[in-house]
Amino acid sequence: MSTDPLWPFEDGDTFRAAENFHQMTKDALTGPCAHRGGADAALHESIVDIHRFGRVEYAQNIRKVGRNVYPLIIARDNEPDQDRGDIGRQGLGGIFTLYLANGESRTIQPTPAAYERLKCLSHIPLGLFTILSPYFGDAQAQGWMAKAKVMATKVQEARRRLTEDAFDAREQRIATVILKRSYNYINRILSDVRCTREGFEVYAASIRAEIRDAMDYAAELQMDACMEALGAWRDELGPAEWRKLHVVVTTIWPVSEHSPRWQLFRTLMDPETVDTHLIVGEGVKSVEEARDLLGRIVADRLASRLIVGIDDERGRRMTQCLSSRTDVVADSAYRALQRRQSGECPFAPPKRAEAG
Repeated sequence: MSTDPLWPFEDGDTFRAAENFHQMTKDALTGPCAHRGGADAALHESIVDIHRFGRVEYAQNIRKVGRNVYPLIIARDNEPDQDRGDIGRQGLGGIFTLYLANGESRTIQPTPAAYERLKCLSHIPLGLFTILSPYFGDAQAQGWMAKAKVMATKVQEARRRLTEDAFDAREQRIATVILKRSYNYINRILSDVRCTREGFEVYAASIRAEIRDAMDYAAELQMDACMEALGAWRDELGPAEWRKLHVVVTTIWPVSEHSPRWQLFRTLMDPETVDTHLIVGEGVKSVEEARDLLGRIVADRLASRLIVGIDDERGRRMTQCLSSRTDVVADSAYRALQRRQSGECPFAPPKRAEAG
């Protein structure tokens, strides 16, 4: 037997406080635990449970459908999903992955390096705007100076490496003007210890023509390279397979309309199928999400045809909703608002009496 003294046992605060539960009735304790509720709640839950089960099956189904659509091209505008370490390097003019029914897939990035350089050059004033604009309202601020110095160093490094014959004449002129005037502007505001919105606008105006030319030249390089590469895929697949082609263009809302990739496929795809087979996926972050989205769209087209039908105008509109970006309840919601506004809705607020 040990002769060492035993540590003193003392009840904890939470244990002592729990004594209050002895005063509570079992009914009071039961309420939160019986989350299934009474008969009415149980009926509601049983109906919801049917939907919950169906949604799980739906998610699994659209995933499989999305991987059973061939040929398929997913057109992205960023680095491959497995290599996102260089997070600032986005917008490479189009990365296209072709999926074929035999399990083969191919990925190409047709645009030349000049495309990326021109895009980066045209973004220099945007980078400066991001650094400086938070301080446009405070003439005494100096919080922008450290980052402006870093930007000046990077711009000067690019200028140092820009030899007379580095690029073709058009890109050479664009790069020379943008880099020189950007460097001079940064040095000027650092020397003045002051940045203003008006001064930034004068700087931006001084390179506006070069920015526009950079955009035009980059677009020319992009369209030429991508049209040639995608045209080769079209020729390889042949008219019958190309007519079946689905394309998902992954994007974000600010650049989702008339993107260069959308315009490419609008030009290249079969005119009879392009309206239904060219899909713009906003907020889609990966190839897998793109294929899930495609599976949902393709599956919903058959589901709507079978469930709501196209035998009358209402059915046709609903099937169009499920094949487009329009919500399937759009018409119902609008009619409900019309009833409410006209006073037909029983929950509409009473109309005010006119002053007599």
